[in-house]
Amino acid sequence: MTFDWRADIADSAKDGDATGSGGSRFEISPVDGVVESVPERRDWTIVFRGVSPVGSDELQVTINGIACETAEIVYDEQTLSLSVAVHDVPSTARLSVAVPKGLSVADNPIDKDVLDALLHAQMPYVTKEHALQAIREQGVRAVGALRTLDGKPRFSKEPFVAYGMPDAVNGVLEEILLRS
Repeated sequence: MTFDWRADIADSAKDGDATGSGGSRFEISPVDGVVESVPERRDWTIVFRGVSPVGSDELQVTINGIACETAEIVYDEQTLSLSVAVHDVPSTARLSVAVPKGLSVADNPIDKDVLDALLHAQMPYVTKEHALQAIREQGVRAVGALRTLDGKPRFSKEPFVAYGMPDAVNGVLEEILLRS
């Protein structure tokens, strides 16, 4: 198996007919060596995680250089994953999945995920506002600032100022900020 993030990719399904550059290609080589215990045919599901959506017309799936029309292509917005399923591939064949224009890294949905986490957190609204403000202003550097939202301000005499960032919410926000 080989994966080239930026490779010379053919605009057609012909094997080895490279006419452009900047594409992405994942290849599964034919079985080699002692093949008695290898099944004659295989089903493959290739998952590219953390990539932007790619339309089926932008993807080339070939088996031994011949276009495969039965490939199932699915994009999962939740996991930012592009899945390509190819069934009944001979073990002696080369399977190639190419994106001539190239795969691109998906946008990290930090803001959306942070809003979702804070929306469902059971904690004071003012704390949610402070956490969101810190994340929007400081990005990943807000991890330290979030830990300061764990109790009442020490020098405040205002009765309605109460923070209270639960450790579990802090952990969720840290995971979102540090995942990339």
